[in-house]
Amino acid sequence: MSIDAKAFITIIRRALKSKYKIFLLHNHMLMQSYNLTDDNVIGFHYVLHIPYTEEYDNDLYNSTLILDAEKLLLLYKTGHDILLEKKKAISAKPKDVKEIIEFITNKNHAKIKFQFIVCDELIYTSTYTTKYPIDEYDENVVNIVSSYQNILNRIKVGSSSVSIDCIKAGILYRLSEATSLIYHKIKIYDKKIMIPVLKSMLAGINKPDEFFMSIQETTIQNVYLYTIQLSANSITDQYIGYIQNFV
Repeated sequence: MSIDAKAFITIIRRALKSKYKIFLLHNHMLMQSYNLTDDNVIGFHYVLHIPYTEEYDNDLYNSTLILDAEKLLLLYKTGHDILLEKKKAISAKPKDVKEIIEFITNKNHAKIKFQFIVCDELIYTSTYTTKYPIDEYDENVVNIVSSYQNILNRIKVGSSSVSIDCIKAGILYRLSEATSLIYHKIKIYDKKIMIPVLKSMLAGINKPDEFFMSIQETTIQNVYLYTIQLSANSITDQYIGYIQNFV
């Protein structure tokens, strides 16, 4: 069964705005975690939830793979540009153009094969290959598994979380007016906390369907777990991080 390449690239582009490049695809999610040993300034864990809709109803999204999002986007863009040139040259109609993916697996690797078709003619193909099944000791897998296990272990048992609707609270408007980020001050457990919200989280999202922030107490004194969640076009992004109370 062929896969809609545009739908696939939609989630790849969406994930790239997290500033990560390599992701673990697992159980209808794209995931990556911040590692203190990494030389980066991202500083949060990221999860993209792929919707269980018809266009994402394929074995690819239920597989466990390491994906290089930048490479995948480049492969797609190359074929897409060639397709547009061909479409223009022969004045093809939109219904005569197809961009599909074939997902192929064997004992050692998986292939994501892009196919670009104009008027039933296959004009270009490109293939992304990744190890399959993945090694449980792969550094990306180890980092993600350990990071999320740490999150669960650090949540303070019995503590309640505070949830904020960022649209109703005016955070969305403030973020749209900001240069790069804002800090939202909240009071929790009689303490004031400044939560950072990056404008890049809204990249490509003109109007989110939902935009929430939640804060949870951890087992580490004066350190809190926060989650920022955005939903648009049935796709949900989650940014998870830790913040220390300095206020």
